[in-house]
Amino acid sequence: EGLYTNDKTHFLIINDNFNVFFCEKVAVNSKSLNLFALLLNTLDIKYLHIPNPNEKNTNAFCFVLENLKKKIDEIIFYLGSIYDKTVETINRNLNFVDLKKIVFIKSKIITNSIFQDHLSKIAEIIFYENKVSRKEYEIIKIMDMNNINI
Repeated sequence: EGLYTNDKTHFLIINDNFNVFFCEKVAVNSKSLNLFALLLNTLDIKYLHIPNPNEKNTNAFCFVLENLKKKIDEIIFYLGSIYDKTVETINRNLNFVDLKKIVFIKSKIITNSIFQDHLSKIAEIIFYENKVSRKEYEIIKIMDMNNINI
């Protein structure tokens, strides 16, 4: 599902409908995958929203994350689970170095992977959880103490 913002940039929402389209029409052969990647990069996508990320739709949104070659402003994951493959895919795409914002809204982090150093330039990494007492997020290791704004 694609929407426009006021500044005529694209908003790509990778939801269940997108996943069905991707599995049935795009992921059928390498030619379709290459054509879709080409189309993806002709659009001026600035905002990428991924509702309900889970193991079922990981291939679709990871393909988009891996093949976006233009700079985008924000990625939002909400109401789902984040796995190793998601973090590793974000780490591999060097176009996300200048990402303005990555947001995890009520997302369950199920990963041992960490964001790599080249992603430390992301202006905002936001974790939103509506229950303060939950201990789902634990900081294991802080790589660069100089870039922390507390």
